[in-house]
Amino acid sequence: MRLKLRKGRKIESPHSKHYLKGPAKRTEEDDRNFTVSFEQMIQESLNAADCVR
Repeated sequence: MRLKLRKGRKIESPHSKHYLKGPAKRTEEDDRNFTVSFEQMIQESLNAADCVR
């Protein structure tokens, strides 16, 4: 708990150089890579379901 309060103070302090950054924004390439891998995962799942039947 003590550490949590300390981090909160660092974030709120206007003089502090330490602040938390969020993740980087998604790029078009990230979206394309996700689409390809997601479609591949779905196809593998459907193929596995067909083999079971």
